[in-house]
Amino acid sequence: MNNTSPTLKPIRKTTVVNQAMDQLKELIASGQYKPGDKLPTESELAAQLGVGRSSIRETIKVFNYLGVLVSKSAKGTFVGSRSSISREALTWAMLLGQDDIDMLIDLRGAIELWCFLQLTIRQRETPEATKDVLVGLDAILAAMGKALEANDASAVIQADFDFHKRIITSVSNELFADYYDTLRAFLFKEIEKSQGEYQDRSKILAEHQELAAAIRSGNIEQAASVYMAHIENIKNLLNRDEAANVQGNNDAAAKAAGDVRAGADVGADAATTAAGADANDADDGADANDADDGADANDADDGADANDADDGAAAKSGENAVSVSSAGDTPTQGCASKQGGASKASD
Repeated sequence: MNNTSPTLKPIRKTTVVNQAMDQLKELIASGQYKPGDKLPTESELAAQLGVGRSSIRETIKVFNYLGVLVSKSAKGTFVGSRSSISREALTWAMLLGQDDIDMLIDLRGAIELWCFLQLTIRQRETPEATKDVLVGLDAILAAMGKALEANDASAVIQADFDFHKRIITSVSNELFADYYDTLRAFLFKEIEKSQGEYQDRSKILAEHQELAAAIRSGNIEQAASVYMAHIENIKNLLNRDEAANVQGNNDAAAKAAGDVRAGADVGADAATTAAGADANDADDGADANDADDGADANDADDGADANDADDGAAAKSGENAVSVSSAGDTPTQGCASKQGGASKASD
């Protein structure tokens, strides 16, 4: 008996709308419906897929948002173009991916470097084919120079973006152009930050003029070297800005820590002062107690002295009394003796 258990797959719970989306995706992927083709009506799709019209309607709404389908009033629903799908999907991929800025610059560089080298090769082999592109680049550089003279930062950023986009669109690859447009918001922020780090803003124009000159040279090695140096410079500028932000945060943290330490020191000093005051109070209390004890002792001594004086006085009084009594007894006794003698003499 074979005890081997069959491999079980987890049952995937999914909504009717998700199932309808999967079915439509298969129809498009299989080539049954191509870009620009019109889809059946909602009722027809509902009958084919065995679902309700409301599920088909929700499916079409989702695909319309993603650019997979395009609904036209009174005309129907059509399969969209690749460019609209790519732009929307890539935008969400970047928003949800939270990619590192260096990674996005590398992605931009990979696309742009390829276009840059293709344009350089074309310039070397068929200069006439690149004439319009180079004229366009020169016009953008002129606009950049005027913007720098006018100190118009936004115009300089726009010229920077247009310069690189012109290089990318010179190569007949719609996906590259769509992806660059998808990066637009990121690129504008990147350009703004990197340009803000230039001490001498005239170098912004000089670097782009050098890029145009590298294309005109028709030298692939030179073009690759110049472009790679440009990308590395952007990274360095952005990292400098990030480092400055980190240093600023560290300084703020250090200041906060210093304030806490200062507060702790003040608190400790106050506690020490209070403790000293309490000790002094205790010493004063002890001194006062000692003084009171001394006074009590003195009072006791004075009382004892007084008692001794009283006792002495009493003693002297007793002695005097005894002396007086003795003195009185002696004369009497003498008289009696004398009287006794006299009596004897008479006899």
